[in-house]
Amino acid sequence: MDSTLVIPSLGRTASLGDVYDARRDEFVHGVSILQKSVPPELINTINNPTTEHDMFVTDKLSTKLTKLDLSAELKLSVLNGLVEVKGSASFINENKSTSHAFQYNLIQKITTLDEKINIQHEGITKCLTKNVGDDGTHVVVGITYGANTVITLTNENEEKEDLLHLEGEFQTQKVASLNKRS
Repeated sequence: MDSTLVIPSLGRTASLGDVYDARRDEFVHGVSILQKSVPPELINTINNPTTEHDMFVTDKLSTKLTKLDLSAELKLSVLNGLVEVKGSASFINENKSTSHAFQYNLIQKITTLDEKINIQHEGITKCLTKNVGDDGTHVVVGITYGANTVITLTNENEEKEDLLHLEGEFQTQKVASLNKRS
């Protein structure tokens, strides 16, 4: 059974070696399996520069959660309040002000590099501590660095225009802007 988890930070911070509790979907504060800093030769660093954009019109929580690429388990934890979202992910909590209003959303996902502890290296045992307690289920052995930016524009739609018409105009403008970049 593969028990590897890929967990979006959702505004939370973690470091290599930190302990994670999958039962509560949270990092165990202040607990690491590393007793000292890991020498650079034990960390594999790979440049991974990528940028993705996604523009969409919605105010539906389910769509917003899907656009963040969350696993089903993490979506449930967010919906149940077990995980407090911070940073760019907090856009999922933004609501439109009237039933006629609608939201344009732009998500930009940027990655810069990946870091992974080389757990096969014989020198790793010198960096480990056995005093981590039993609060965790997993250990952070890799981190993808980057940032997500979310911009949400709310159109109050005071003229009560048809949402499908306005969404169509938005999609047309989106395609036109993408064609200009090509």
